[in-house]
Amino acid sequence: MAAYTSRPTRRDFLRGIASVGAISTLSAPAISAGARPRLVIIGGGVAGAAFVRAINSWSPDTFHITVISSQRFYNAPFALHNFRQPDPANCALAPVDLASAFARQKVSLVTEHVSGVFLGNKSITFQNNKTASLPFDILVAAPGVALNWGYFGLENTPDISALWTSAATCQKLLSLLDSVPEGGTFALVAPAGPHRCIPAVYERACFAAHWFKFKNKNAKILIIDEKDQYPMQALFEETYADYYDDIVEWIPKEFHGGITGIDLEKATIQTDSDLFEADVLNVIPPQQAPDFLKAGDLVDESGYCSITTPSMQSTRSMDVYAIGDVAYAGEISKSAVSAKVEAKLAALDVIARFTGAPPERKIDISDSCWTFLAPDNAVSLGGTYNSSGNKFISKQRFISSVEDSEELRKTNADDAVKWPAAMLKSLYGQ
Repeated sequence: MAAYTSRPTRRDFLRGIASVGAISTLSAPAISAGARPRLVIIGGGVAGAAFVRAINSWSPDTFHITVISSQRFYNAPFALHNFRQPDPANCALAPVDLASAFARQKVSLVTEHVSGVFLGNKSITFQNNKTASLPFDILVAAPGVALNWGYFGLENTPDISALWTSAATCQKLLSLLDSVPEGGTFALVAPAGPHRCIPAVYERACFAAHWFKFKNKNAKILIIDEKDQYPMQALFEETYADYYDDIVEWIPKEFHGGITGIDLEKATIQTDSDLFEADVLNVIPPQQAPDFLKAGDLVDESGYCSITTPSMQSTRSMDVYAIGDVAYAGEISKSAVSAKVEAKLAALDVIARFTGAPPERKIDISDSCWTFLAPDNAVSLGGTYNSSGNKFISKQRFISSVEDSEELRKTNADDAVKWPAAMLKSLYGQ
């Protein structure tokens, strides 16, 4: 498997001298007085928590660590869909109490919305406390994605939700599905990429179909897509036909020409060629880095934060690292497993910069995820990657096959049930 081992080269050594010089210039008083370097992490989800865990495990008591999270409780988006109940009322894990989790790791938690990142004086400002600012020596951007509602002209729509970010709860999704009238139509709007996964839009379609199978047998599902193809397409299409009696209809962009407008009140989707009518809409818009990172000049034309591999250091600032969904990192997926790997890579680089003695760690640059199709049927995909400048490029890819045995699919489903809780326990201890 592709791996990154922290063995400094002459180029790394020279870069380290430059890094230390820059840090000393900007924060010499704090460091020279014996204070620990200040690491500030924006985001308490998988990427942020994995970075904290790696730093505290590999170089304990070296840094003063502060995590900023807009919410105290973290609802893992990868734990939203569990098909193992005929009435899947328990499809989400309990939220993580970040205050308790980070307190156990001796990490400060600031529950605030970030309003600005200022590279000049290396500080962060907040929406709800405009007189406060938080200084940093190293900033780790791990806020996840922001939803670009403006793409569909919905930026000023109150109370709209994609039920997609970590603040979404399973119960809200179930309520949405339950609001579809008998024999009605549930429409999913799928964005162009890159967007965060999981859940995948198409897994959500399977989940909705599973729900309707028990609750609303004559309901229909439309997927109006801004793409012409998507990962694991053959597997999903087979599932729609075999498990859900073709109630799911996927309409790619090449058929409708592109979405030109959405009316939430009327539950209609206008495209270049057709007007699609539904009873209930679940609009999942394009995704991008949050506006405060864009205003801080940390976002490029991709809409995300470009990085240098394998360190995850921002191409815009040597004192900023971007990890998880917010990073534009090439072919590696925007998944929880990827975020954890990227966090470890960033932690290695930060430790090396400040201690001069990076821990000897071999990190497999790989990703994997599981996707439910039905209660005892799940598929997986992933890969291993090499570093190439500002991107990770695929070395080897694996994906489930339509020819997989029922036994293998059930094993995948067992793994899909177990891994979310195991992931959260490894990061937060719960």
